[in-house]
Amino acid sequence: SCSSSPCQNGGTCINEKRGFVCACRYPFGGANCSAKMTEENAAAIDFSKGSYRYAPMIAFFASHTYGMNTPGPIRFNNLDVNYGTSYVPANGRFRVPYLGVYVFEYNIESSSPSISGYLVVDGTDKLAFRSENGSGDKYVTRVVTGDAILELNYGQEVWLRLAKGSIPAKYPPVTTFSGYLLYRT
Repeated sequence: SCSSSPCQNGGTCINEKRGFVCACRYPFGGANCSAKMTEENAAAIDFSKGSYRYAPMIAFFASHTYGMNTPGPIRFNNLDVNYGTSYVPANGRFRVPYLGVYVFEYNIESSSPSISGYLVVDGTDKLAFRSENGSGDKYVTRVVTGDAILELNYGQEVWLRLAKGSIPAKYPPVTTFSGYLLYRT
C-alpha cells in the first residue's frame, strides 16, 4: 500500500489491487525507485513491468485550414490526433499534463512577402520563425518549419503565435502543429 510512502528518490506511488507500483523519476528504477540506472545495470531493466507500464500516451497533431491574416495565436482547427486530450483547438494551446521532456514540430505555409512568429511557452516567446521573400515576386509560397525539445512542468501552455504575415486557407492543409511527450522527468 502507498500509505507507507515506499517510493524513494521522488517516485510516485500507484495503488494496485495486490499492492503498489512506484512510477520512478529518471535516473532511478527498481521496485522502490532505489536503484540508480547506470550503463552497467541499464540492460537489466524490464520496460514491460513496474512503473514503465504507466508511461502516459501524450501526443497531438493538428492542422490549420481556415486561413489567418491578423497577428495572434494560431488556432489549429483540424485535430487528427489528441492522445491525453491536452491540445485545445478553441485556443490553439497545448496544456502540459505531466512534468517531462516534450517534442514539438510545426510547418507554417505563407505567400506573404514576410512572415514571422514564435513558439510560445506561458506567454514567453521561446523560438522564432521567420521568412522573407527575397525575389521580386511578392507572392511566392513557402513553408517555414521548426522543432523544439523542451522540459516542461505540469500546467504550462505551449502554442504558436503569428507576428507578421498571413497563412492561406487550404485543404488538404500544409500548416500543422504537433507534439508529444518524449519521457517523464
